[in-house]
Amino acid sequence: MEHKNIHPWDVSIKEAIRIQEELKSKISLRWKNQKLDTIAGIDIAYKGNIAVCAVIVFHYPELEILSEHTCVLPVFFPYVRGLLAFRELPIILETLKKVKNNIDVYLFDGHGTAHPRKLGLATHAGILLNKTSIGVAKSVINGDFVIPENKKGSFTFLKQNNEITGAVLRTKHDTKPVVVSPGNLIDLENSIKIVLSCTTCYRIPEPIRRAHILARKIAKSVII
Repeated sequence: MEHKNIHPWDVSIKEAIRIQEELKSKISLRWKNQKLDTIAGIDIAYKGNIAVCAVIVFHYPELEILSEHTCVLPVFFPYVRGLLAFRELPIILETLKKVKNNIDVYLFDGHGTAHPRKLGLATHAGILLNKTSIGVAKSVINGDFVIPENKKGSFTFLKQNNEITGAVLRTKHDTKPVVVSPGNLIDLENSIKIVLSCTTCYRIPEPIRRAHILARKIAKSVII
């Protein structure tokens, strides 16, 4: 899986923020209604300063697993709220080099445009890959919202300075909602539809949930 190597990763926090501000101009939230046959879930688990990335490719909409790919690498960028891409994208891109399947949509455990600079992990990755990407996060990092109704499929808009940046979506009754936002090459409406179509009986959509399980399993066996 090729990607654009358009900036370095070993940068200061100040430089990382500057890069995010610069990349904002490359975001496209236009969905071209392309045929959707494959979808990938991506997640990372940690053991100390070692990261384990798992990428699982599914046939869509049946969610049948087509391939699984993992990578284990040390991380060097610190955890900084809003700069997750600089910590996790290097190992994600390395893992994606192993993928032979064409991937139509990428689901990331992280934010897309629902981010202080509208450039969360899913958006950053979508720009580098020039692919459709969606962010599914467990909590709000920035913005205002009203809690959605307590039924699957209910959502409210997440707003930053009165601009809609994502949705707070209930994927399961009696369960805390998730934050869905477009990453790149898709709009919010279709991001919500795809996330709901990938959600079974769990809070987290199946592609990300399965990637999380695989990454955690491998991380437990890592010796540090």
